[in-house]
Amino acid sequence: MKNFKKEMKAKLNDEAHLAGANSEEFDRWYAANEDKLGEFSPVSARDTDARGGVRVKKFLPAAAFIGLAFVMVMVLVVLFVTNNGGESDFTFNSDMVYNRELTDEEFAAVEGQYDFIDNMDVTDSIKLLYNEDNSLVFIIIHGEIITQSDYYFMTVQIEYNEHYNFVDKYYYHNLDNSTTTDNFDVSYEQMGLDDGGLYTYLLRLESENLNTVYMEVHCFEDDISYILNEVL
Repeated sequence: MKNFKKEMKAKLNDEAHLAGANSEEFDRWYAANEDKLGEFSPVSARDTDARGGVRVKKFLPAAAFIGLAFVMVMVLVVLFVTNNGGESDFTFNSDMVYNRELTDEEFAAVEGQYDFIDNMDVTDSIKLLYNEDNSLVFIIIHGEIITQSDYYFMTVQIEYNEHYNFVDKYYYHNLDNSTTTDNFDVSYEQMGLDDGGLYTYLLRLESENLNTVYMEVHCFEDDISYILNEVL
């Protein structure tokens, strides 16, 4: 029994670490729940013979016991992760949000925080809200900037819930180039041509005082320097 519990604790520890928990959290949780292991220990069961009360040992087959132990490990790890911050790894996608147009007051508030929006001729602006509690997840603003040398069609996505797993989020976090503007640390990369033959750039804007911004820019020239140097 002692060896079994030792082995199971090691297994639980490994699984909990894979789920994102640290050792101290696991040790505290295990100490409070150690008695649960006894319910699944490989001890023999005794039955009473109907004729005279003679008890006969019946052992759980090894394969069945291993399967039961595995189920126990997974159940306990789920309980541990659920009760110890495992939700930090929780993500949700577009099926879990709905959109509404920004009111004039809401748009003015966002524009006041992100000055570069003032440079855009905005065509529409919406907010994404979480189905479960109607909390703000994303603000998305479409617009354009026209200069003498180029045209920029821009989609600005401002993140208010980091657990939202929107389309292309992976690419935004694996961009090859970086620079710094007056307001942001910028990661960016040219991603090729869109269906209309325009160059497509992805930019991720980060700041200590503002929410992360994910920007998609389409332009005629293979050059994003105007956005980096004059707009941001």
